[in-house]
Amino acid sequence: MWLLSKALVDELRLMKVALTNEAELNANVKFVDLFRHGNLRRTLVAGSLYSVKQISGVILSTTYATIFLQDLNVGNPFQLTIAASCCNLASTIIAPLIVDRVGRRPLALGGFGFLFVIDIICGTLAFSADKPGVGLAIASLSFIFNAVWAASFYALSVTLPTELPNARLRNMTTSYSLACAYTMAVLTTFAVPQLVSTGNGAAGLGAKTYLVFGGCVAIILLVYYFFLPETAGRTFAEIDELYALKVPARKWKGYQTSASACQAVVVADAKFVHM
Repeated sequence: MWLLSKALVDELRLMKVALTNEAELNANVKFVDLFRHGNLRRTLVAGSLYSVKQISGVILSTTYATIFLQDLNVGNPFQLTIAASCCNLASTIIAPLIVDRVGRRPLALGGFGFLFVIDIICGTLAFSADKPGVGLAIASLSFIFNAVWAASFYALSVTLPTELPNARLRNMTTSYSLACAYTMAVLTTFAVPQLVSTGNGAAGLGAKTYLVFGGCVAIILLVYYFFLPETAGRTFAEIDELYALKVPARKWKGYQTSASACQAVVVADAKFVHM
């Protein structure tokens, strides 16, 4: 009983120390700190993923899929939308298993590139929507789109905002990311119906709207090629060092930092002592 009480006291003491350290770390943090003292690049990369996922075209494959699928006369639009959501759910479940194995940067560039191809194919097929089988092809590609989006875009958008910022600005960066994401969601919610729907003042593009999002994904892919680093297996100290040294994002993988070198020496010494 005495040991149990002592363990609880020690745990409470550790919790108190952790809370005190957290308060000291976040003290005097200002919003403008996100964009100065070398944090601008980290903030834009970490904060943008949550936002740009809104303009990848996923809103067409989910929220507004019923509208353009109905225009294409493809089966039961409601049932197809449910099937698309199931694809999204399945990929969300397996995403944590592949983020570390594949790596952040390969998953991002590969996933975004795949989404770009689907956007272009679906938008192009929409010009021949009256031909047999085209509607079903677009619907099938939208299912694949949902699966790839959930495993790449969505998985990374909730991972990188907690990895890229330095410890002092991590909470502020996460808040900034969410604020930008909801702002972008509002904008796309207003814009997409005008692009997809037919009627007074609406563009009536239907599935051709995929081409618009394809252009957006092309820009995203280009920007992230130069600015999205590989953080898999890196400690926060290593990430801070790599940003401080201004190592190009495409060269992060395999780069030997002083923090990782010290860790390797400690591990080697420990193995030697054990032997």
